[in-house]
Amino acid sequence: MERTVEAGSGLKDVRRVEVHDFALTGDGTLLVSMAVLYPLGASSRVLALYPLQGEPGFLTLDAVLCFRVASDPATGIWCLGPGLEESLFHRLSGPASGPWGILPRKKVRLIGSEAEEPRQAHETGPAGSPAMLPEAAGRIAAWVPNAAAVLEFDAKTAEVTTWAVPLAQQGKSQMSFAAAPDGSIYALMPQRGLSAVEQLDTPYRVVRLNRETGAWAVVPGLPEVIRGAALVGLDGHQAVIWKRSARTVEWLPIP
Repeated sequence: MERTVEAGSGLKDVRRVEVHDFALTGDGTLLVSMAVLYPLGASSRVLALYPLQGEPGFLTLDAVLCFRVASDPATGIWCLGPGLEESLFHRLSGPASGPWGILPRKKVRLIGSEAEEPRQAHETGPAGSPAMLPEAAGRIAAWVPNAAAVLEFDAKTAEVTTWAVPLAQQGKSQMSFAAAPDGSIYALMPQRGLSAVEQLDTPYRVVRLNRETGAWAVVPGLPEVIRGAALVGLDGHQAVIWKRSARTVEWLPIP
């Protein structure tokens, strides 16, 4: 099924929108986190909800700047970004009970730039861009490159598990991650030494987290992909790869 949604449609008197992130809910509603510019310089932060049928809904985000968004069927919509609350993850909807903020920002050790300038958890780093990774109902993981870690949290108890991600000592890479309902976490990582400089032809492989040891191991039987590709999700027992240069999406069966 092909579906086209114009970000900002349904809002009145919109001059321009800037999309921060988007995600799908279980019933097919498209969530779009965006900044909206109105006439006379007025602006707002908005979470738009575009259902498969019917009129869109809009949630004004006064207390949080939602750069990454994910939907959890058990607790509601979560986002990663700065907010008034001193937490890294913020809940935007769902039942009144349960936590609305998880993991104080000060408890996350972040990696600065080469000029020792601070980077935020929601910002892109030398290893890629952050992402929210829904798992089973009530559990969400997040890839935070500036923390060199995947942070996994229970949306009902606020318990957080940190999985370290090995980063090269120099150069830049573009890692991408995806999670499955059974708790499996996969990534697309470059195959190079920690001290080697990444080249245009550096191969990438699909790797899987060993939850017992915390190590990341190459999934055997899957081919290398060229630099610039991204792991965009998991479809059952298949890894879904976006090949940017070829402009194709491919499904690779996971052994």
